[in-house]
Amino acid sequence: MLSELIELSKTEFIFVETNTNNLIPIKNCKLNGRLIIGDDFINNSQFGIQIDNIIGYFSIKNENHNIILKQKNHYKNLKEIIDTDNLINYTNFFYKKMPLFKKIISISINCDFDEISLDILKDFWKEHILKFTNKFEEYILSEINDSDNSSYTKELKDILKNLKNIKKFKEINTISSKENLCKYWPEILMPAPSFVDTEIYNSI
Repeated sequence: MLSELIELSKTEFIFVETNTNNLIPIKNCKLNGRLIIGDDFINNSQFGIQIDNIIGYFSIKNENHNIILKQKNHYKNLKEIIDTDNLINYTNFFYKKMPLFKKIISISINCDFDEISLDILKDFWKEHILKFTNKFEEYILSEINDSDNSSYTKELKDILKNLKNIKKFKEINTISSKENLCKYWPEILMPAPSFVDTEIYNSI
């Protein structure tokens, strides 16, 4: 892990997570004994981290690093970054003994996954389902307004009805475990976001 981390930091913007739940932005790091030292690209300073304290890391796509810098007042919980589409470079993600979807949830809610209650997790799910549903509804309504095809309009109105039903959260309210909730995402809103436990995201 360390050799890959050091090599990546030469070309990528890295966040290292420590066992004290801190996220440290690093660039151009190197090994010095039991320390990783390098540049803090958020605060324009030097840093040193004991390698035994490193839990994991992930990289940020280089073309998006300016977005990270603009959000530097929020980077410790990364919610704004997670909510911004596809900024994290998942291919370079590393985290000990935790699937990627759990890690993303932990960062987004700013709490270790095992300590998150089912109710809080449901609120998180509902918030994002609502966000996706509202966006899809806007698109469907615009399509209805532009449509002069009665059969197509009928299909669109059926979709709109299904979206309104999703926003009632009947299915989520019946889910009784975090494991089952993490596998749930309405089919009409596919593809699912990266915090949902699907095969592709759970394979790391």
